[in-house]
Amino acid sequence: METVDCVGFTRFTHRLRQRVAVLRADCSVNWLTPLTLPTSRSQFTYPAGMGPRLIRALTAFQQPLFSLMRGRFQGPPTLRLITTGRRSGKPRSVLLLYLDEIESQGRLVVVASYGGHHEDPYWWKNLQARPQAEVWSAAHGAQQVSASEIEGEDREEVWERLISMYSPYQGYQAKTSRRIPLVALTPL
Repeated sequence: METVDCVGFTRFTHRLRQRVAVLRADCSVNWLTPLTLPTSRSQFTYPAGMGPRLIRALTAFQQPLFSLMRGRFQGPPTLRLITTGRRSGKPRSVLLLYLDEIESQGRLVVVASYGGHHEDPYWWKNLQARPQAEVWSAAHGAQQVSASEIEGEDREEVWERLISMYSPYQGYQAKTSRRIPLVALTPL
């Protein structure tokens, strides 16, 4: 009988439990009270500082699942973006929904929404410092790309297509005072 080494998975679940414990300790929510959900997504607000932490924790949970399922999630298309840290120089990986415009415009489009947080996500700051990155998607495989922000009339057209693909983007824009950047990833 073949045995499976589960050490990696055990380490992953231990780290995930630690991150959730930190989130719970930092949050001023009484976890024993029943959870009440807002009636619409735009009414949902995170406790102070919880949004980015929750996003990072969910990303840490989703990354191994994405690898295990080889990027074949149900729902909107998802890609893995690998940037180079602007300060550390280390590879940084994040999962993002994308709009596939390879056939028509020769690019993939991602949204730097950060869940409607007031600052830009770290991956976008990394791309602004060093626009070359790598993406991997189930539809296109691994590609080297160059990133640029979409501006003008083209931005408005792409924004409408993105909202029709994933409507919570509209709520994210309503929650923040910054204009959410749309990022074109053009294969090199």
